[in-house]
Amino acid sequence: MIDMNLSHPVIWVVGFVAAVALPIAILRSAQWIILRAGEERLQAIPFSIWQPLYEKFLRLSHQCLYGLSLKLPRHDLYKAMNPERCTQQTLKVLIPYTESLTDQLIQPLSPVIWDNMPQAMRMPIYHRVTTKFRPCIDKLIEYLDFIVCDLFDHDKFVYQELSKQETGYRFISTEALHQYWSNLSKSSIKLSCFCIIFYFLACLIAPKLASMTILLVLPIICTGIVTFYTQPLTKSMQAGFARCLGYWLGEKIYLMDQFINKMRNGGCPPTELQGVINKAFQPLIEDLPLKTLAQFGLGRQAPLDLRANLINYVILNASTPFEHSQFRQERALELSAAFEEALKETALNEIQLALKPIHQLLLKIIWSVTVSFGIVIALTLCFI
Repeated sequence: MIDMNLSHPVIWVVGFVAAVALPIAILRSAQWIILRAGEERLQAIPFSIWQPLYEKFLRLSHQCLYGLSLKLPRHDLYKAMNPERCTQQTLKVLIPYTESLTDQLIQPLSPVIWDNMPQAMRMPIYHRVTTKFRPCIDKLIEYLDFIVCDLFDHDKFVYQELSKQETGYRFISTEALHQYWSNLSKSSIKLSCFCIIFYFLACLIAPKLASMTILLVLPIICTGIVTFYTQPLTKSMQAGFARCLGYWLGEKIYLMDQFINKMRNGGCPPTELQGVINKAFQPLIEDLPLKTLAQFGLGRQAPLDLRANLINYVILNASTPFEHSQFRQERALELSAAFEEALKETALNEIQLALKPIHQLLLKIIWSVTVSFGIVIALTLCFI
């Protein structure tokens, strides 16, 4: 132990600087470890901790985010997508291309006849397709409810979207829980200052207690104690947490074009998705004048080929109407608000339970850093 002269003002300055600086240094170091876990240049280091840590953060973040996304029922998620607005946008984008759609459906089956058919003969067909196309889109958006609630693999979708996001793995642990980190810092500093004052008073009464080692290790112990007792989320923090999580789910994960793209690229069972589209487009596929014309003009197999071509066309162009930036932003804001409201109404203990795995990982990191600081300070003082 190193004796201290308490009458010297430098000792008091060192004590209070340590009480403020050490908790901040410990928590900032823990955050630095979290923020750097996903960096490729660090993950490439042989035998490094970064890759396993990144994978663990990604897995726990996905588990937490997916669990909390379920607080908004799937039917309410569909309603938050604003089906009426989706229908309007789809018709607005695709109706002008119904002539092109008709060409794409018929031309491969009979290129010579269709290419040489006069425009006057084509126009009634174009008009008929356009007329029948509108109710099909209405039906398809209605069936989107079934797709969202029953067909779509939300779990896999959330994981893949988190993996794509540069900060996805650390979002909940740092951004959504920013108030938790702030509370840790403030509480640690307060407790450290209180303990330092109490320690100085004790040293004035019993000078033999004075030790530079205790003076510097005390703030580290206080930080560990505060970390152990601080909850990741309190009632006063729930609104801010819900807002932050709502933003991430609505504007980062469930963007309409990303959602639709995933729907047609493995997010739904292909056969069942094709069945839903086929059912929605029955008014066009089973239209008697068009069906009769196809059978007589293109052969008896033509209606089946046209059906297959139509389903492929819808799947390939499904996300096109939703790629408009203003439309995407409108839907993102509505979805964010829906998720935020659902999370605000969720019982606090349910959110805390969902956060428990990631909170335990944060505690391990903070305690590891705390112990490391204690060892470094103890060794440094031994050599002074």
